[in-house]
Amino acid sequence: MTIKFQRVKRSAPRAADRASTQSSLCHSIEEGQATYVASQLQTETRAESLQIGNQQIELLGDLHEALAHHSDRRLQQFFDYWLALASERDALPSRQAIDPLQMPRRLIGNLFITEVVYETGNQPRFRFRLLGQEITEREFTRPGQYVHELGSSPDNPSLEPHYLDCLNKRIWLRHTSLEWAGPQKSFILYDVLLLPLARDGCDVDATIGLVIYNR
Repeated sequence: MTIKFQRVKRSAPRAADRASTQSSLCHSIEEGQATYVASQLQTETRAESLQIGNQQIELLGDLHEALAHHSDRRLQQFFDYWLALASERDALPSRQAIDPLQMPRRLIGNLFITEVVYETGNQPRFRFRLLGQEITEREFTRPGQYVHELGSSPDNPSLEPHYLDCLNKRIWLRHTSLEWAGPQKSFILYDVLLLPLARDGCDVDATIGLVIYNR
């Protein structure tokens, strides 16, 4: 079974509302000797958005609530690590800033990175560049493959819309199963948080994701 999130259009708040709802966002993560602090980033509760430098990131599906109450704390750790990099740069993090030696070790096996490739007709495609061990043990996806090449059918919609949303700076938590990889894997449920990366801090040219398998 696949659970989908329906995007709801929200009107932007008035300037007075923005001023009254903005507050500092500060999270810390401790892993060994490393401490990551995300600060100086503004949230707008009414608009469900996150301001990073001059970039506005739209948060969908009550993302803060979903992460705060998720049974696996790695999703929140992953989000906070990304926020820490964004805070340090005051812009979207770049792929080059991702350092496995400087992130919580519990995340590494579940991480993946895709690069954005523009092909015929200027259509963005997403090519896997890195896949953690936890992913390759459960899925047939390998580096070099494209997201749109992964199995889809009328009963199992394409995974690509999630990546297109991330490209357009819309972030949400996807909850689904591995049924797209084969009926025998329909019992494997998982959650995916996908976050944008940009070499110039603005134009998304890669995504980084964390997969949490629930069974």
